[in-house]
Order: sequence, then C-alpha cells, then structure tokens
Amino acid sequence: MRGIRTMRLGTALAPLRTGNEDQAGLARVTGPCRSGGTVGREGILIALSVVIPAYNEGSAIEAGVLEVVRAWLQARPFPTELIVADDGSTDDTVPLAMHTADVVLELPHGGKAAALCAGVRAAHGEVVLLSDMDLATPIEDGSLLLEATRAGADVVIGSRGLTRPGAPPQRYVLSLGQMFLSRVLLGLPFSDTQCGFKAWQRDALLTVLDQLVVYAPDRPDAPEGAGVTSGFDVECLLVARRLGMDIHEVPVSWKHMASRRVRPAREAWRGTRDLFRIVAARQAGLYPPARTDSSAWLRRLDVNRDRKATAAETWVAPK
Repeated sequence: MRGIRTMRLGTALAPLRTGNEDQAGLARVTGPCRSGGTVGREGILIALSVVIPAYNEGSAIEAGVLEVVRAWLQARPFPTELIVADDGSTDDTVPLAMHTADVVLELPHGGKAAALCAGVRAAHGEVVLLSDMDLATPIEDGSLLLEATRAGADVVIGSRGLTRPGAPPQRYVLSLGQMFLSRVLLGLPFSDTQCGFKAWQRDALLTVLDQLVVYAPDRPDAPEGAGVTSGFDVECLLVARRLGMDIHEVPVSWKHMASRRVRPAREAWRGTRDLFRIVAARQAGLYPPARTDSSAWLRRLDVNRDRKATAAETWVAPK
C-alpha cells in the first residue's frame, strides 16, 4: 500500500512542522521553484506537490489514473508528493487511492473547492500543481507549467485557448460564457480561467486562500455532489491579480472527458451566481486593494534574487 496515511478532517489542515526547519520554517531543495521545498511529515524535502480532488472516483482510480500521475512524479529529478483530497466519497475512492497516493485526506463533503483548499494546506511542496482526476489535461503537460514557475511565475494557468475538442455545445458555451463575464465584470484578461490544471507557488496560493470571500472555508452553502466550481478559480485569480502576483498562461492540450455527474445547467447557474457574488464582494471592499508591487505578500527564500524570508502580509478586509 503506497499511501502513508488517511486523515479524517473536519477542517482544513495547517502544514505540520518536523522540528528540522530553519528560522524561517523552510528548508532548501533544488526543484521547480525559486526558493526550494519544505520538510514534509516524514522529514523529506518536498519540491512539488500534486493535489487532486476526488468525489466518487473509484472507477477512475481502478482504471489507473493515479498510477499515471505517480509514474510522472517518479521521473522528476526532485522530491515530490501526491495528495488526494477526498470530498466525502461514498464509494471506494479512499482505500483505492491509498495504494498510490502519498497522502489521502478524508474530508466531509463540502464541494471541490473545499477539497482543493484542504489539499493545498496539507501540501509541503514549494510548488503546488492542481489537477483533476480525469486527466483531461495530461499530467505530462505539468512540465510546461513548472518551466514557468522556475522562470519566476507565481501562478501558471493551463490554458485551453478557445477550443474544447470533443466537448458538447453546452459545455463549450458555458466555458466561453464564464470567460466573457469574468472579463466584463471583473476585468480578468485571461483566455481560460476554468481549466483545472494550474501551478502555484505554494506561499502565493496560501496567501490567496486566506483572502477568499465567496469560497471562504466557512461558507454555509457548500455545493452537493460533483461539480466544476468555476467561481473558485475566478475568485483565486482575482485575488492573485489584486495582490500583484505574476500570472502566466501556458497552452496545454485537453480532451473532453464525459461525465454524467456534472450537469451543465446546474454548473452554469452556480458559476453565474458565484460570479455576481464575487463582483458584490469586490464592490463592498472585501478584497485586498489592487496593487502592482508584489513584495508585500512574499514569504519565501529566493535563491535567484537572494531574498530574505519575510512574513506574509496580513490583509484586513474593510468591514
């Protein structure tokens, strides 16, 4: 059995410490990042964490999806970890994932966004690669995103452009509609906000998660069942942009993976509703002030620029 452990969680994890960290709480390791990885729970230096949310994905795991991810990770020239964040599955997702993943989080059902947040907070890699279980974007394209993080990007969006090979018309319209509305209402200039394939500097993503409003961890109306939670991606990118983070789009390959569990009409309603909630939160001043200087939030050891580790700025949203 590959998995180190399962963790039954009622709330999101905070990273654990091993006692081997330096004064900044970090340890250096050569990897896909600028400052090195941190010490994981087993005392191993981790450079890259792959976080995959799961809800009733037993059949996909049996088909070998996680083995594909594991094989790609084993070919990396730096330490990695694979985290599966289970969103209260009712099938055999958890025991099956334990055969391949390094960490399996057993969470109460709170939706894909909540599972992603818990997985990120449990991660120890300096770079966190987010992927969907269906691998609609092949995990091998992760190398393209990691090149951008190595070059200095804080956030790297896997972009499908304007094409969606094999996608039914309703999914295509839903995706383009979300992109159009996010541009018009929020000024986000990206060609693809909804692709589930993204890479983040971990400290950047943790800073963003702390500033979410609509998708805050204690939101009372978490969606039931499987879903794409496109509003989560939009809110994360909005906060990252307002904080002045360096955001890149990198073209990736993609193929439509049919799923009976995702209902386009329901997702269109959720996405539009959450988009207007994000607009309302921005109008109410609940997000950090827009800025172009990213130095205020940085908290990393930067080898290339010889930065000192500093405490992340704590933003206080106006009431």
